[in-house]
Amino acid sequence: MMHKTHYLITTLLILMLAGCASYQSNKHKKESLIGTEWVLIELPENNALLRAVAQAPTFKIQESSGLAAGMSGINRYSSRYVLEADSLSFGLIISTKMAGPPADSKLEQAYLEALSQTDSWQLYDNRLKLLSNSKPILVFSKR
Repeated sequence: MMHKTHYLITTLLILMLAGCASYQSNKHKKESLIGTEWVLIELPENNALLRAVAQAPTFKIQESSGLAAGMSGINRYSSRYVLEADSLSFGLIISTKMAGPPADSKLEQAYLEALSQTDSWQLYDNRLKLLSNSKPILVFSKR
């Protein structure tokens, strides 16, 4: 009986410590996400658009203002965001309305559409993946 109690207590302690470790890991990831400028390196649905432009879109979450903002290719954009654990979503995206080359305009449109569909995120090896329905839709690297 004493052996079973000792085993149960040990198992519970290990599970509690594992839970604390994952919480700290998620907190650290969230801190790495916020305030970092990210540059788009992959548009999984259409990488050809990304290769056709000189300047890749950027992304940065600014916790103090409650906004995510950056360059979408031609124009600057911003949006309110909701970031909780592994979920991330954006509100209405507003942007300036300057014209540009057709390839840049196509990339910008695809980028902003993908951004509006984001529902979660993953961070590993200095890469940020924005996902929709568990599928990567935008991939960034740290600037």
